[in-house]
Amino acid sequence: MGHKRRSPHRAGNATQAGGLSVWEVYRSATLDDVSSARSRLHHYANGTDEPAPGAVEAADLLDAACDALGGGE
Repeated sequence: MGHKRRSPHRAGNATQAGGLSVWEVYRSATLDDVSSARSRLHHYANGTDEPAPGAVEAADLLDAACDALGGGE
């Protein structure tokens, strides 16, 4: 019949994703994306006298998301 898929650990490929759980891989990737967007918004908001409506609030929300993901600075 069909072959069962094996986890990276059982397949002998635990170094794939550094031996991290699937959650940690997705959390890390999401944290990178949120941090990047947060950084761009902060750069924009700090570099202009009158940022677009909502830009500062969006940056604050991204700060909160980063904290919630465990990546607060």
